[in-house]
Amino acid sequence: MVVTIVFGTLSLHATECPAQLLEFEIDSKASIAQQDSSFDIPFSGALIGDYDPRTNPEGTQTRPGLFGGSGNIPIDYSATFMTSGSLQSNPAGIFQFQVDLESGTGTISGLDLDLLAGSVGELGTSLGISWQTFRSFDPGSIFFEPPFPLEIPLGGGSINVFTMTQSELAGGFIITPNRDGTWNVAGAVPVLTQVELTIFDQTIIPPATPGLLPIAGTLSFEGDFATLQILIQSEFEDQVDPGLPPFEGIPLELPTILPPGDFAGLLMSGQISLVDAMTSLDTDIIAVATIGAEPIPGDLNGDDLVNGEDLGIMLSEWGFCPGCIADLDGDEQVNGIDLGILLANWSI
Repeated sequence: MVVTIVFGTLSLHATECPAQLLEFEIDSKASIAQQDSSFDIPFSGALIGDYDPRTNPEGTQTRPGLFGGSGNIPIDYSATFMTSGSLQSNPAGIFQFQVDLESGTGTISGLDLDLLAGSVGELGTSLGISWQTFRSFDPGSIFFEPPFPLEIPLGGGSINVFTMTQSELAGGFIITPNRDGTWNVAGAVPVLTQVELTIFDQTIIPPATPGLLPIAGTLSFEGDFATLQILIQSEFEDQVDPGLPPFEGIPLELPTILPPGDFAGLLMSGQISLVDAMTSLDTDIIAVATIGAEPIPGDLNGDDLVNGEDLGIMLSEWGFCPGCIADLDGDEQVNGIDLGILLANWSI
């Protein structure tokens, strides 16, 4: 995955000072993410004609080999779903950047990027499939075992979720001054990347993938404003077991070969064992932070109130949770101590 992210103008109701906490919220309307994704999903199972004596008596029947057999018999196959697509979206998200210009250090916490933010990425889908030699009836045809997988265009799929969530506190950012009054920023944020796909009306949610998001950029101050421009470049390719149950009864119209010109109505069953994912991003993000006063401890969503919404966020992160925004005392645990801080600042 190649990621290019630019964090642009953020407004500060404070002049440049040695140490300050910048609370960012991404301006979705001003931010654009271009995403190109491909997913190869190998699987295997059985094909059988869609004949049913009661509901589809004129349907297709299948029998293995060139001779013999009777009735409607399953045929072994192996296949790969191949999906790819491009999507332009308006990402959303939040993070905190603790900046200490005097010591030249910084810390990022609570990074939560939603790269789709409600958008759905359409994916073109095709099927590469091989099978044992078999015959079909209604229509009558012979399907020889192909020397290489036959590619069949299918209906579209979609990518519904693409998020990056910080998994640990990201200290160790280095901030160094330039002669023009700007500051270089460099470091990395540990993240978990999560995607969710829909293929053939089946939701596929691979396990979240851990990784490091390297960050390098320039921080500048002018009056009551500061601009943090960051270039993030990363490559991502992963193979994961989605842990899905077997599927069955998926319709497949297979074009006849001998003779050509017709379609055999088949039903596909099988088991998906692997998802091979490749994704690239080219993203410009404008993140805005307003510092009119010190942040309110327990205001986890940045709305200047401590209420039930913040309590819900805290409960969702309860337990061991390094880098989580609800870890108010920084001990990598969200527990009763953090709850006490939140309740002490509850808005009336």
